[in-house]
Amino acid sequence: PPRIDTPSKVDGSAVFGTDIKVENMLIGAVKHVPVFGGQLISLDPGPALKVKGVVQVVSLNNAFIVLADNYWNAQKGLEAIKPEWDLGTNVSQNDEDIDSILQMGISNENEVGLQKGDVENAFEEAEKIVNADYEVPYLSHSPMEPMNATVFVQEDFTEVWAPVQVQTRTQQVVAEALGLSEENVMVYTPQLGGGFGRRLQPDFVVEAAVASKESGRPVKLIWSREEDTRHSFYRPRAKLKFQGALDSSGKPSAVDVYMSEDSAIASFTRGNPRMKSIVGRFASGWLTGEGYGVSNYRFSYFHPKLLVPIGAWRSVQYSHNGFFGESMIDEMANAAGADPLAFRSENTNNSRYKSVLDKIAEMSKWSNSMPPGHGLGVAMVESFGSIVAQVMHVSVQDKEIKVHKVWCVIDCGLAVHPENVKAQMESAVTYGLSAAFFGEINIRNGGVVQGNFDGYDMLRISQAPDIDTHIIDSGAKIGGAGEPGLPPIAAALTNALFSASGIRIRKLPLIKEGYFLV
Repeated sequence: PPRIDTPSKVDGSAVFGTDIKVENMLIGAVKHVPVFGGQLISLDPGPALKVKGVVQVVSLNNAFIVLADNYWNAQKGLEAIKPEWDLGTNVSQNDEDIDSILQMGISNENEVGLQKGDVENAFEEAEKIVNADYEVPYLSHSPMEPMNATVFVQEDFTEVWAPVQVQTRTQQVVAEALGLSEENVMVYTPQLGGGFGRRLQPDFVVEAAVASKESGRPVKLIWSREEDTRHSFYRPRAKLKFQGALDSSGKPSAVDVYMSEDSAIASFTRGNPRMKSIVGRFASGWLTGEGYGVSNYRFSYFHPKLLVPIGAWRSVQYSHNGFFGESMIDEMANAAGADPLAFRSENTNNSRYKSVLDKIAEMSKWSNSMPPGHGLGVAMVESFGSIVAQVMHVSVQDKEIKVHKVWCVIDCGLAVHPENVKAQMESAVTYGLSAAFFGEINIRNGGVVQGNFDGYDMLRISQAPDIDTHIIDSGAKIGGAGEPGLPPIAAALTNALFSASGIRIRKLPLIKEGYFLV
């Protein structure tokens, strides 16, 4: 941690700005119980203490930490310990069990979260009805910098150096864990090394704080990549059953959606009846078809409590709702025999939507015909106060996909820092493509199968497309930039694949469907 040269006082007592001497700091490595919900029963620290450089072993409820003079020695100490775990009741849970629960959620009539118009009548009068089921897997955030924190617990105050997204919450949970008042905990925030929602949970900071208190010395705790992958708060696995109606003029007249997931917002509001209505509204983002003039819709939602910890992943519910919603609209356009971009533009009265779609059509030269095996796919999502449309050009041969280019248009009201907005769009496209092609967290025997990037792959530089971004300064209220670039990209990809091959993908990731990215 950096030296803080100017001390400050809180209530005239705690003096912050400690000059931590490196030689006095301990480095910690941690090992968690391999099953969600399991506990640590006991361990013998003796073998670890025989490893050169190991100073102490700290036991937690569901993990243990080895403290040493450097990270390598701390890891060797971890490997020397054979803990006794209570694996609990989740040890028999696998992907198939979770799939059955989620499938039940879209097969049964569940609570209606949102409803508008006369859905039943619209379907009775429909010229065509479109049916489709979609699915996305659990995803890990996998930032390049794994979870880590440095904490120095002293007699009446504590200093925390931690790359977190929630400074106030971190202060609160550390104070609670140590039995201190919040004003006697100071949190310094270095650069994050990637967050994407994972660092909204300060669990790793509490672990470092407990280790520092136990040892009486400053502790820098570093999670390994394996711990980071297997003990995260994941984007939920979700299933969606969709039914859409087209009237005699080919316009979308009704949407009926059943969604099943253990959502991030549901985990925050479970048990609070006043927050119940928010769950449905939060989960339904971009799934009702309102943006495209659908006046009759019903959104039913099932949110079971599953064993996998759920958290906010980049763009939260819109990350998968963008794929669901823009796949739905594309399928309705195809059923209507309409051009998918024109279908979107003709069925919206939102002038900002029209401007974004007109610009993306111009940039991508949408009306131009494509050679055999090539296709363009379009998707548009409004999220976090911004509207983003993307067009992707792909080619497909023998299930080998090449992504040639992505065009991106964002209306975020006003771009205060245009180059930063463009960088965020490029980041979101790359992050979203990685997830769409490769991303999947599997559950076996109550725990995560994947442990490193050999099993949870990422887009390579050679596979990354050219990205051309245009910003529309519409004068509307300023919206976000860090998250809105992600929601359209998976649907733009699968819609482009349909254009190129006639094959409709409704389940991610693509690698599980036999496709390869070249």
